[in-house]
Amino acid sequence: MLRPARGKTVDFLPAGKRFDRWEEIKNPPIEDWLALLDSVRRRINRRLLRPEEEGKLEKSISERFPGQEL
Repeated sequence: MLRPARGKTVDFLPAGKRFDRWEEIKNPPIEDWLALLDSVRRRINRRLLRPEEEGKLEKSISERFPGQEL
C-alpha cells in the first residue's frame, strides 16, 4: 500500500487492514514504484494531481533503478 508523499518522499507500507499497525518498507521493489507511477498518471488525467508530479516520480524511479524503462 502507498501513503501520499510528504514533501519529496513517498512512503511504502505493507497492505493490511485499516486499523492494523503499518510499518514502512525501506527498499520497495520496482513493481511498487511502477504501480505508484500508474496511479499518479491516472490522477493527473482526472486533474487531481499536477502534471509535473509525473516527472518528479519518474526521476526518482530512474535514480533508484538505473536502466529501467518507464
